[in-house]
Amino acid sequence: MPTLKKAVTAACLNLPVRETLIAASEIGAEGVQFDVRTELRPSDLSQTGRRQFLKFLSEMNLEVPSLRFSSRRAFYNANDLERRIAATKAAMDFTYQLGAKILTLRIGRIPTDAESPDYLILREVLNGIARYGNHVGVAAAITPSGDNPADLARLMGDITEGPLGLDFDPAGFLMSGHDPVPMLRELHQWIFHVQARDGLQDASGSGLEVELGRGEIDWLEFVATLDEIAYRGWLIVTRTQGEDRAGDAERALKYLRNIDAPQ
Repeated sequence: MPTLKKAVTAACLNLPVRETLIAASEIGAEGVQFDVRTELRPSDLSQTGRRQFLKFLSEMNLEVPSLRFSSRRAFYNANDLERRIAATKAAMDFTYQLGAKILTLRIGRIPTDAESPDYLILREVLNGIARYGNHVGVAAAITPSGDNPADLARLMGDITEGPLGLDFDPAGFLMSGHDPVPMLRELHQWIFHVQARDGLQDASGSGLEVELGRGEIDWLEFVATLDEIAYRGWLIVTRTQGEDRAGDAERALKYLRNIDAPQ
């Protein structure tokens, strides 16, 4: 079983960019994912600055496996939609310039009615983004927002203009009532990117994020299933809650290395 590369989100470390790279290297990450709206914006780096960033990245033996584009509004919300699309395309350009091939997106909850105006707008927008991604050499991977797997599969099947995949979040599936391992198999053809995040289902049914290895996900089975579906991308350690996110990320990387050691 090939060993998967493992990265950490910059949000776990909560440091300036240069210090983030140093800290990521020190905790054993092989890459760092940044948010292009809040952590590493295209406007933050001139052409010279990008060359310096990439040089320091190489010195730290790190890569940028992907970038993340966070949006406050759904990709069918008409308010500032054209500006949001333009910003997404600019983020794809930036992703390519930093040597990555994946931009993860939150697009909002997928409308369940495939004939609704919102769904038709979303389909058109994502086909346009996929077409642009095909042109620049970067694929968008959408991060589900508690969506039904059937709705995800239908949307993926409706995007025909270029590559569009899933940013698979096992904790998100677990906390929305779906076993992540069967979901890997069901959605395997669209999985471009995988988060390493753990969780529990609580009494209310809403779920709770916990430190990786302390939740209900069977990581041995999960990683073995990634191999089964021939996933060869990255595992991105992320922690959105907790008081010691950097420590949790370091322990998560160690945990994953232990279970993903070459056989």
